[in-house]
Amino acid sequence: MSTKFRPKDKRCYVLIGYAPKGTSFRKANLALNEFISDPRRGLVLFHDHFMGTPGGVALFGVESAEQLKALKERGPLKGWRIKLHPLIFAEKPIEFLYQSDFTMTVYRQKRLKDLFAEYLQSEYAQDIDERAAGT
Repeated sequence: MSTKFRPKDKRCYVLIGYAPKGTSFRKANLALNEFISDPRRGLVLFHDHFMGTPGGVALFGVESAEQLKALKERGPLKGWRIKLHPLIFAEKPIEFLYQSDFTMTVYRQKRLKDLFAEYLQSEYAQDIDERAAGT
């Protein structure tokens, strides 16, 4: 990737990372959580940790050269095997949601709004409400 920030660099990026051999799952999870918690790296839209292999995946919305530079910095993921990929259709977080809705609708005839309505009624949404309220 170029070091000069171009209009096409303003988009969503998926980061896939594998911790060095011998890293515990706990240590790998903490490192990934520390990495994504840094707001300099743009808006983190999603993350999860791998089963069976210490590491994880995260999706970021990047809007500036500074955010892209910070995203490319290893920080707490020093020594990890990292792949960072710009996405084609998801240039903005809203387009990531559109692409999710498009994929589910076209390939599984399930709408994002229906899944979100189910989510809002779930214990997961209640958990987030409680976390946001500090309880």
